[in-house]
Amino acid sequence: MKLDVKTSREMTKPHHSSFWQKKKEKEELAKLIEEQADISSISFTMEWDNEAKELMKKVPEGIVETAVSNAEEFAKEKGYTKVSKKSIQELMEKLGMNLDDMM
Repeated sequence: MKLDVKTSREMTKPHHSSFWQKKKEKEELAKLIEEQADISSISFTMEWDNEAKELMKKVPEGIVETAVSNAEEFAKEKGYTKVSKKSIQELMEKLGMNLDDMM
């Protein structure tokens, strides 16, 4: 019979111990690094809010650059200082698409 020593040790740690806090911090850091890697591969030429950036993560790789370019161009035409989820929704409506259906 094999025992998973690491899991067994985890089970003996009290919920309030620093072990769980450190584990949570490591998981959050790993998630943040992963998210930043995804966003850093996209080149933005103007300011974007976090919701809009999150939407771009859902766009297929082959068309991300086009989607970013179109979103920025539309925001500039409308006089917006940054790209937001709202501006992307407006662009999609202009193109006859529904953002909620796409995501």
